[in-house]
This record gives sequence, C-alpha cells and structure tokens, in this order.
Amino acid sequence: MPESDRYSQVTHWHAANRLREDIIEGCRDGDKIDPEEVLAVRYGVARNTMRKAVALLRGQGILASVHGRGTYVVAVPRRAAVALAPGDRARAYLPDDDERARRHMPPGVPVIRVTRADGRTEFYSGARTDVTGPSPGAAGEGPESGGTG
Repeated sequence: MPESDRYSQVTHWHAANRLREDIIEGCRDGDKIDPEEVLAVRYGVARNTMRKAVALLRGQGILASVHGRGTYVVAVPRRAAVALAPGDRARAYLPDDDERARRHMPPGVPVIRVTRADGRTEFYSGARTDVTGPSPGAAGEGPESGGTG
C-alpha cells in the first residue's frame, strides 16, 4: 500500500475515533452534527478525510445522513465500565485483521484484554470501555514491563 494511502486510512480512523468520543461525551440520539467541512477544521484533517470518517461511523450505525438536511446521531455508543479488582490486569493492543473481524470492531480501535486474578480472560472494545480499579503502581513497575513491582 502506498504511504499516502496508509496515512489517509490512519488519519480517517483517528478522526472517526475522535468524533465518536465527542458524540459519546456530548450528544444524544437524534442530535444533528456539524457539516463535514466544519468537522474537518475542528479535527485538523482534509474534508475528504472527514468524509471517510463520517462514512465509517455511518457504517457502524452511529450516524445517519439525510440528503439536504444533514448528518444525525442515530445511536450514541454506550461506554462500559470494567472494574479491576486486586490482582486483575488490563492491557490494550491493536488486533490483527482476523481478530478485528471476529470481534466486529472497526480498524484502528484497540482491544482491551482483562485477565482476572482467577485466570479468566475478558475482551472489550477500547472505543467503548472505561477501565477502573486499583492502580497497579507507577508506570514501568509492573511485571509485564520487566520491572520489580
């Protein structure tokens, strides 16, 4: 894939993720969003890139466009709260194409893998999940970093 195409893909995924977060934080179902040219300026991307980002969110069922009337929020994604207990671990990573398809996740969205103290493993979309719980310690001190903590 040419570098310019790769950059465009990453950019519209990032713009879509930022718009999705803004929708989660401040919109209700049925709200009209700003036109693509206004969003493009807000997110610092080209209008064509923003058009792709909006199309991605339409494909996910978050937005719908009505010709001549604008683009509307159809379904605000709901955030899940995942609580970690002592001994639980959470790690975010970008899934490969096969895993992304299995989990029905759009490109560019990380997976959060939670390993519970009892050995159970759970997976969540990084775009729709807030992880809370006890702090594992200072950055770089956990066992996965090779630290001593």
